[in-house]
Amino acid sequence: MTRMTTAKSLIGLTLLTLAACLCGGCVSDPPPQPVQSVDLDRYAGKWYEIARIPHLYEYWAVGDVDYFTPLKEGKMRVVHRCHQETTYGYLREDVGVAESVRGSNNAKLHLQFGLAGVDVSVLALDPDYQYAVMGTPDRKSVWILSRKPVLPPEVDDKLFRLVDDLGYDTGQLRRTPQPMGL
Repeated sequence: MTRMTTAKSLIGLTLLTLAACLCGGCVSDPPPQPVQSVDLDRYAGKWYEIARIPHLYEYWAVGDVDYFTPLKEGKMRVVHRCHQETTYGYLREDVGVAESVRGSNNAKLHLQFGLAGVDVSVLALDPDYQYAVMGTPDRKSVWILSRKPVLPPEVDDKLFRLVDDLGYDTGQLRRTPQPMGL
């Protein structure tokens, strides 16, 4: 085989690989599956953040608490409160809307805070709505939530293992300091 033929073969193979990827041949892991359904009235209320893989805006946040309030069908008002850097730091409050994704039985939500929006799925939910895990489909962010500032150790361990099993980078998972959990 000549050099020209070898070069043409390599170029052809490269183009074929690129075309296969563009047509869906390069498959990434499918997004983690959400729970079957979420009763938004039961999900409403106060949730303490136990741990997270943070977005940039919440990197230095501590004492994070989310309040979900039902609005009209399939929507909830979300108030996110946190302190910056220490539990006595500046108190920040962000208000947004969570809207159920059609056909998801409220297990997939689009969260919108001003211009910033993110799609999340409820990946785990206690039957009594005492703890939950929410995560983004791309596995870049995840939140472990609880109705109390501290989870029982066996539940805490179970949820951290679940986050790992779902393919999130647990090396990036950070505990959220909660002043009421000290």
